[in-house]
Amino acid sequence: MANLINALPQFQHGAVFPFVSLHHQLKQVAHCRCFDLNLHSLHPKNIKQLQKIQADFKPDLIHSHGKAAGLWGRLLARLMDIPIIHQFHGMHWRHYPFFLQGSYFAYERVFARWTNGFVFVSYGEQDEYDQWIDENVSSVVIHNGINSGELLQEAQKKLLMQRLQIPERVPVLASITRAVYQKSLDRLLQIHHDLLLKRPAVLLLFGVRPDELRKFKLSPEQEAMIRCIHDEQNIPLKLQVADIYISTSRWEGFSLGLLEALGVGVPAVVSAVTGHLDLLSLHPRGIRIVGTHQTREYLNHIEEWLSDPIARQQAGQFAKKRINQQFSLADSAAQMEIFYRSVLNNEATRPFQSRRLFNHPN
Repeated sequence: MANLINALPQFQHGAVFPFVSLHHQLKQVAHCRCFDLNLHSLHPKNIKQLQKIQADFKPDLIHSHGKAAGLWGRLLARLMDIPIIHQFHGMHWRHYPFFLQGSYFAYERVFARWTNGFVFVSYGEQDEYDQWIDENVSSVVIHNGINSGELLQEAQKKLLMQRLQIPERVPVLASITRAVYQKSLDRLLQIHHDLLLKRPAVLLLFGVRPDELRKFKLSPEQEAMIRCIHDEQNIPLKLQVADIYISTSRWEGFSLGLLEALGVGVPAVVSAVTGHLDLLSLHPRGIRIVGTHQTREYLNHIEEWLSDPIARQQAGQFAKKRINQQFSLADSAAQMEIFYRSVLNNEATRPFQSRRLFNHPN
């Protein structure tokens, strides 16, 4: 959402999110006002806080992103009669018990009536919504977009590897992940463990804190080959020290992290889940999609590329070219503007150029 706000300067944006790290980036954006509010709790004070922000900012349109923001944003839209677009941060329902899955679908069917349009980041995600919730909703698929990004120079790369204490000539695996069931960090760590039985390899974990690894009871030898990078700054640059990107997600809407890795020329080995399948045209030349969740299949692809640096680099360059052609941030922003325009033109009569957008990124 922060990238999207940056790419749409023709609007005034009000971004509502907890000030943890992104506020440093968004506060520098002239066309964005930031409001510090964590919407993840179910406390009713959230709606009162949002009403105060709404009275101050006076948005013409709300764009909510994720489950929590979708709840509070759509309640606010209903109360204040403001059009709203909702964007899922992945349709995460598979980990719920059966009865909760039904409750979640029922909740979304009700809230769909209060929603003017939906944004999906992959066709698979849109298909899931049509199947389980409502096939008659107004929706559009707009893939995540990336900038071509700054390339890491050799001297910069060497300095970064020294800072991360990565030994020379040791291959580097990378994953943007979290210590949650959806991301299947346990499987990723098992893959790394089994690879270490054959060759040394450093694993970069973006988004994981060192204390979150304690529950996995890793050996001292494996811990020594893991680097946790838990900030959100300059990720595309840092990804360039990696040889292979890995995603073991059990489900995924459409991973921006995967696009960022491929966009800087790092080939990927990924699970065969919803969002990843939108990149099927890159398999097997730029990515390898694992047909099963078996550790052995991941290892086969990883070992093949690590044993053949030329083939690995060719795969990275193939992926880089295709991703930067097909998933540019400018294209995604242009598609989003068209969707905003269609919703706003259906809801109001004031000139489109004067619109103010209310974003709930969390």
